[in-house]
Amino acid sequence: MSIPTIQSTGHQAFTLARRVAAAGALAALLAAAVAPALPVAAGGCGATPAGAGSSDGDYDGLTCYQEFSIYGTDSMVYDTDADGLGDGAEILDYFTNPLAYDTDGDGASDGQEVSIGSDPLLANYFIVDPTDPGNGDSDENGLWNAEEIGIYFTDVYDWDTDGDGLSDGAEVHVYGTNPLRFDTDGDTASDGYEVAWGSNPIISDPYGAV
Repeated sequence: MSIPTIQSTGHQAFTLARRVAAAGALAALLAAAVAPALPVAAGGCGATPAGAGSSDGDYDGLTCYQEFSIYGTDSMVYDTDADGLGDGAEILDYFTNPLAYDTDGDGASDGQEVSIGSDPLLANYFIVDPTDPGNGDSDENGLWNAEEIGIYFTDVYDWDTDGDGLSDGAEVHVYGTNPLRFDTDGDTASDGYEVAWGSNPIISDPYGAV
């Protein structure tokens, strides 16, 4: 009479084990179903703050998790909106929108405003019509008066506001230097001196101008 009892107990144990295994498989399927689907561009990171999510593949100052799960930026692109500011700089330093080329909607990119000392959160950029003679160029340096006053903050009556040997217009349109800085790259040689000697005025040369 003891044999049926042993067989019954074994059968019950086997059945229980199968149910446990099935429940585990179901739980795994459900977890996979609700887990966020990561885009190919995310490189497999972003689901959690730890592990791969803590990496910064584009070196913009934000982790992969932050970009994918919080800010919606591209974890493989340094500057998602291509406005001239890295995603990390927009969020951590300037408080601009890393998904908007022009956060304040004034016609200038966030990066352009930062580069000229304008506030990228305040709509204060003046769009100048170069065909309008009413704008004028009092110092004949290649920048309209309205540009000098409202965009670059240079002197409308001074051909070379920072006295570096380059006109304000040449600095803005030709060399990409700062018309308000005598030495844009900070290597102790003026922008004009570097241009005259064939050095790059926006790349710091440890030896100064050649």
